[in-house]
Amino acid sequence: MLEAARLHPDHLAVMGRFALELPESRNKVATWKQQPGMLGVRLIFVLPHQRAWLSDGTADWFWPAAEREGIGVMIYVPGNLPPVKEIAERYPGLSLSSSIWVARGAAKTKRHSPTSANSVNLPVS
Repeated sequence: MLEAARLHPDHLAVMGRFALELPESRNKVATWKQQPGMLGVRLIFVLPHQRAWLSDGTADWFWPAAEREGIGVMIYVPGNLPPVKEIAERYPGLSLSSSIWVARGAAKTKRHSPTSANSVNLPVS
């Protein structure tokens, strides 16, 4: 998929999977968006051990790093949205996405305004 995004940058971009639980991933943040076609990261917290990463400290290093590097984050946390609100409030410069919409062949990201994190359904900026 990343190769297709590199070949067709006007039509496709990628929200890459990111293994934030692995220590070696910390070294990838600074250069993540230098990959041709890379728009940001997608994080999924569905399984019990993944859901725990939001409260056990595993993911704590990632949010300020993504904010600092300007990396967009698409996050999927079904049934556990309070941590997402806390992340948005703590890191106001972090761009959180709820979904990817493809319109007329161009990748679009529906972004939340982190500064409006007073509800789970954040407004689109």
